[in-house]
Amino acid sequence: MERNAAGRIPLLRLKKALVISTTFFKEADYRDGAFREAIGKIIDDWGLRYPGVTDVEHVYFFAPHAVSAEARRAYLQQAYALGRDFLVGIETTRPEVASAAVA
Repeated sequence: MERNAAGRIPLLRLKKALVISTTFFKEADYRDGAFREAIGKIIDDWGLRYPGVTDVEHVYFFAPHAVSAEARRAYLQQAYALGRDFLVGIETTRPEVASAAVA
């Protein structure tokens, strides 16, 4: 980000960002407490939106150390699908990344 007399000038040219976070506590702790709001403010707003990213998707995998093996497997499948779908339609300077994601 850059600043001048007119205000801030976002320098990131990305249109969208996908953030996947694992948590230490269970979902209720993040839903009912201030954790999710704080994480969203620091990572999503200050780290991405403020410098120019317009579409930020933040997905949480809650307490992977405390869930069943099946739940962890579901987290991995969801993460894979999110990453695969995220790259569709994104222009990249590395064609092998885009083609591998679509395959």
